[in-house]
Amino acid sequence: MYGKVYREPHLHCNTDIFGPTFSLRLPSQVRTKYPRDSRVSLALAPHEIVQDCLTALRKADIERFQAHFVPGAINLSTPVRKGVLLGGRAFTEDGPLAPFIDVLDVGARRVLPAHLLRRSQGISALQTGPSTYIQRTAVTARSGEEAVLEWALAKHAQRWCVSSAKRDPATDHPLPQEPHPRCSPESVVLAVLAALQEGDVQQALRFFMWPGARTDAQLPFLQCSFKEGSKGMLLHHRKAVLCNATLASPQLFTQEVRVSLDNNSAQEWGQTNATSLWHMCMRDNGKWMCRDIERVA
Repeated sequence: MYGKVYREPHLHCNTDIFGPTFSLRLPSQVRTKYPRDSRVSLALAPHEIVQDCLTALRKADIERFQAHFVPGAINLSTPVRKGVLLGGRAFTEDGPLAPFIDVLDVGARRVLPAHLLRRSQGISALQTGPSTYIQRTAVTARSGEEAVLEWALAKHAQRWCVSSAKRDPATDHPLPQEPHPRCSPESVVLAVLAALQEGDVQQALRFFMWPGARTDAQLPFLQCSFKEGSKGMLLHHRKAVLCNATLASPQLFTQEVRVSLDNNSAQEWGQTNATSLWHMCMRDNGKWMCRDIERVA
């Protein structure tokens, strides 16, 4: 009546001369169609819940997506948006998934709206207990950014509900050597930090957007911006950590970064650690670029 329903992931045991081996088998494809008159069904398996969430977000059906969370957990009616603290300052987030800030991390909120459904693919799934379930899914954003999301589900009132969805930061590696639509803004920040740690300012500048400036013609001037002023403390830093991040809009991203300074910078600035805000912008071609680095501590 509602289309073909494929079975849930299950543990398969195969015995041969070397003994038993176990493998997790996933459905080869999930094309279950759900009744239009019911947003949530008690009979849906957890992997079907994930697929319906992806389908709803591809169609911008936020209410259908909300229905897969615990009732009352998400309030779409209130105009108040929760702030995200970055460098001690509160930033208000905008975008279709801003109300889900407590259950979706910034990566999931960025790539899921109007994503390319046909490119989504289940990678692995594991039922960690009688009422808990985890699934990893490859997702391609509308801009072309590629990500792997980890969905966590739990049973509530006899049905499966989404607890959270988070982007796997491991997909940022290997780091990009140049801007590309499939790269996340986090990977761009990490690529710039890696170049600055080696003192390679020219490589770092490949990921910067300088309005009205040609990087090749004005390279000496741009290099001076890192050798003089607060950006210079990023050169040859010992360690960098990505902290909180937020989306001012689907095309504007801000990342908080904390770095441990090398000995020379620590003596020059009188501090061993520094915090900065990296303001990122998506260009028309879908590439994330760095607009500015703002020192806050």
